[in-house]
Amino acid sequence: MTKNQTKTEKLLRSKFDKVNRILHRSVARGHSCATIASDTTRGVVIDIGEGRGKVSTKMLLNCLLAAKMEMITTITTDMWTGYITTV
Repeated sequence: MTKNQTKTEKLLRSKFDKVNRILHRSVARGHSCATIASDTTRGVVIDIGEGRGKVSTKMLLNCLLAAKMEMITTITTDMWTGYITTV
């Protein structure tokens, strides 16, 4: 488990303790999905929304990014329908 967290830390250019906290929060809640907003230019996680459906994606985008929407030039998602239709 630690080996994967170390790889994730390097991939996200984040701190190990942040990756570890996210992992433990996720495990404590049982199996659940999350929506992660990150700044790919700086390589940092901005925020994490609960779930990965249309509602949680819209809430994350509206609450977190509304003030900075004009600065966003690219949004990258996986092929999950909730992401694609909301974005």
